[in-house]
Amino acid sequence: MSESKSDADSGTGPTVTPELTTDDALSAIGVEARRRIIYALSPGDEVASANLSVLLSRREGAPRPEIVTRSLEHMHLPKLDACGVIDYERSSGLVRTGPNYKLARDLATIVTLAMDHGATVTEVEERDDDE
Repeated sequence: MSESKSDADSGTGPTVTPELTTDDALSAIGVEARRRIIYALSPGDEVASANLSVLLSRREGAPRPEIVTRSLEHMHLPKLDACGVIDYERSSGLVRTGPNYKLARDLATIVTLAMDHGATVTEVEERDDDE
């Protein structure tokens, strides 16, 4: 989500991008549906949320794409937008990759690889306790 902030509160000025904190990053990529959205986009993409819903519905084999659309528009896209991973314009339905997209995609890839190899949060916490 980009916010316009002015240098002197005049309503014009540079765009301020939210910093992606560790907690925000983990929250953004911690849900598989959000990782699928991140993987479905490429840097610089601009797609309609309806088209993204159709793509994800086909990949997930969802029998009712409107359910995917609802969860995207009410939960996942706003969350990714708030973290700066995407820029979601609710009024037009356009989704663009945001300033934190590359970092979120890299983190999502690491999380996915770790999960594919059987790593769990408990195992990671136990390793930290041993050190």
